Amino acid sequence: MRVAEIFYSVQGEGALVGTPSVFVRLSGCNLRCAWCDTPYASWRPEGRKLSVQAVVEETRRFAARYVVLTGGEPMIFPEVVPLSQELRHLGYHITIETAGTVWAPVACDLMSISPKLANSTPRE
Repeated sequence: MRVAEIFYSVQGEGALVGTPSVFVRLSGCNLRCAWCDTPYASWRPEGRKLSVQAVVEETRRFAARYVVLTGGEPMIFPEVVPLSQELRHLGYHITIETAGTVWAPVACDLMSISPKLANSTPRE
């Protein structure tokens, strides 16, 4: 899967605000929102192609026990399922930030869903 960045920070919003976390920003999105603040990880995907194991290894370098899978849209990647399962197996608390337009049987503790309108869909 294409990964824009993996970094350590604190959660800046929601119920876990202030929680030290590892952010895994996957690169690619099925929408084209005019207000997108991460076009480099959305409709102009940039980053490295990494295996699930490589993402897990980079995540483990940080002391945080919370992981945020974000994007772009993390749910469009088939690898997000085994990634979330491996992170769960290792005992991480997993948050997934999504637009809620794609379903996958992921392991997660918190699904942060930001619904989008029909005008967010790419025009053919």
